[in-house]
Amino acid sequence: MRRPLTRSPLRIAAAVAVGLAAALSAALPASAASADVDDFRIASFDADYELGRDAGGSSTLHVVETIDAVFPSYDQNHGIERAIPVRYGQVDTELRITGVTDETGAALPYSTYDEEDYSSGDAFRVLRIGDGDVYVHGEQSYVIEYTMRHVVAPFEDTGVDEFYWDVNGDGWMQPFDRVTARLHVAPELRDSLTGATACYVGGYGDTTPCEVQTTHDGFTVDVAALGPYQTVTWAIAFESGTFRPGPTPADSWIVQLVPWVLLGVASVCAIGVLLLRVFVFRNARGRGIVIAQYEAYPELGVMEAANLLGRTPKGLPAQFVQLVVTRAARLLDRGEDAPRDERYRLELLDPTGLDRDDAIAVASIFGSTKAGTEVELDRSDRKLGDRLAALTAKTATEVSRTYRARRKVIWTPLIRSVLFMAGIAEVVVWFWAVDNDATSPWLFPVLGGAFLIGVIAFGFAGSPERLTRDGALATEHLRGIREYLELAEADRIRMLQSPEGAERTRVDPADRDAVVRLHERLLPYAIIWGVEDRWQRELGTLYATTPSDIAPTLGSTNFGAFATGYAAASFATTPPVSSSSSSWSSSGGSSFSGGSSGGGFSGGGGGGGGGGGW
Repeated sequence: MRRPLTRSPLRIAAAVAVGLAAALSAALPASAASADVDDFRIASFDADYELGRDAGGSSTLHVVETIDAVFPSYDQNHGIERAIPVRYGQVDTELRITGVTDETGAALPYSTYDEEDYSSGDAFRVLRIGDGDVYVHGEQSYVIEYTMRHVVAPFEDTGVDEFYWDVNGDGWMQPFDRVTARLHVAPELRDSLTGATACYVGGYGDTTPCEVQTTHDGFTVDVAALGPYQTVTWAIAFESGTFRPGPTPADSWIVQLVPWVLLGVASVCAIGVLLLRVFVFRNARGRGIVIAQYEAYPELGVMEAANLLGRTPKGLPAQFVQLVVTRAARLLDRGEDAPRDERYRLELLDPTGLDRDDAIAVASIFGSTKAGTEVELDRSDRKLGDRLAALTAKTATEVSRTYRARRKVIWTPLIRSVLFMAGIAEVVVWFWAVDNDATSPWLFPVLGGAFLIGVIAFGFAGSPERLTRDGALATEHLRGIREYLELAEADRIRMLQSPEGAERTRVDPADRDAVVRLHERLLPYAIIWGVEDRWQRELGTLYATTPSDIAPTLGSTNFGAFATGYAAASFATTPPVSSSSSSWSSSGGSSFSGGSSGGGFSGGGGGGGGGGGW
């Protein structure tokens, strides 16, 4: 056991200064030399232990310590301090002070405070005995009586239970003329003694042996002349299982119960989130059937269609092609020999017949609505990239406003609040377990699982955007366009010839020019659905007999590569202005070996503690 911190840093500094003061005292007048409250000696330290076992099998200890201290004749001390450990390893000893008297049995005034050595994990209850208004001189006797439990522990290396105990403790700054101790073993425990004993004297880690004597009811030890910070440590062995081990932090309800409760809370919240997603946060119903379509959905632009389908990157190249197939712009190709970002450019021809969405796209792409305006599709052009990014953002806003909606329910903030508090509790339990070494094979996996489930559930607990009735109908319509794109040519002709198809399109299937234009207008949607290569081949078949004015462009351009190269995210944009122009940089083990005496260390047992003057 490490030496306890029985004093504040200022008191410790004062104690260190005692040596310097002693060195200077010879050269200074007597009145200039100042004494320290720890400048006295212990004439004798006598401990009487009664070791027993309660009905639950836990060890019990009744202790009577008699400390004879010798103080100087001048006014220096009010009494002593005695630091008694309140933990044996990780186990609470349930220390109870039952009496503090002098040698005649007269009660002495005292106060207590608790102190902990965070580096070693040791904790102490410090008794400050004496009257602050009265100084003591010469020899004084202090009789301290207290009880403890769980003072015997099992040791894996020896396979026995050990009463492994520091008598006076190595936290005293005073020398001891003599230290004696007697252990009285309850009659029902004596048959469990193995006969193995050990005793050491000295500072922490010292292995200087001392002798343990056997008495009619136990054992005794008597050692003379101990220096400051030295203690007597002895160990008495009992058969394994003689005592029930004391509860450790790993046995507490914080470890045994709370992690499972937190896992249950996270799981219930996750199930709640799943139910919300399935039954509350679901898309509105459309017609429930997808019918092949060959026209755009009314008042839904191609970029909005791409966003609605979750294919936003394809929206921008589809919009470029939309302007070409509506004859509002012309796509100019400089050929494969041109630099990558200088190959294509758009020339605005006639924007007057465009619908609202395409007109907005023209203003953003060209920065003008004047016929003859040209724009290089240069992905490194940040001004163009900024306009296109604004167009993409505006499109997303329009879709969210018209075709999607969020449903607010009380369960969303409630579940998130519960998960947030549970997450804090998980972190607190985690650090508490680490700080108290309260580990178990399942503790951290359970806490980690609860935290992970909580994080996932928290992320999905929000109210998501869902399709409105218009959004569901529009989505079904767009899926219908994909159905049409994937039909065989004969099936498409039959569809156009059907009464319903003829009424919808007002296109005579025998009018090849009209059919070509109809199919050209579907090329942007083929780009959105990722079937542009197949649809381009279909157009090529039509162009073989009925070419249109844009057939050379639509027939020669590799729209698969075009769609990939001009996706919305491929254009450079102006980086945001930094909010700051500055940056910061900165360059205790067992006393037995094999069940026999030997192998321990002084100052390594329970009990002990320390003390001093005040």
